[in-house]
Amino acid sequence: MDLIFIHTLSGPIVHYFIYLYYNIAMKYNKHSVFYTIIIIILCVIIGYGIYYWFQTRSSEISPATARRNVTQGIYDFIIDVRTDEEWNTHHLPTLHIPIGILATELPKRIKDKESSILFICKRGIRSSGAAQIAKKLGYKNVQAMMGNYNELAETPK
Repeated sequence: MDLIFIHTLSGPIVHYFIYLYYNIAMKYNKHSVFYTIIIIILCVIIGYGIYYWFQTRSSEISPATARRNVTQGIYDFIIDVRTDEEWNTHHLPTLHIPIGILATELPKRIKDKESSILFICKRGIRSSGAAQIAKKLGYKNVQAMMGNYNELAETPK
């Protein structure tokens, strides 16, 4: 679904830059190499932005999907990245590594970079950041649940 969205989005963007190029060329009545290079640079920057957006979003999943994956036993580890205070107040039976020390603790606790890992937190913001940190550390199969960690334990309605 996301690939279709990116394909759908990239077409109009490229057409817009072609339109922009011709408007600039007509305004100054010349087809300059300078304008061509500028347009190519803008296309590359926007293309990379779309690619980066897709890469960061591709690891985020809904609580319902996370719940289904947990019941199917897909994850080797479920990691709660909330603070110690939040963890001590209430937690699910998961591994706890606060996001502040994730970059140093994750390689110590999980040696296998091919392990399937689900990150959870209070609302999904820190779990998304944790998934990006894990990807930068070389972990391949990471996902972040976007939503409250309690939704993982709730039974579907």
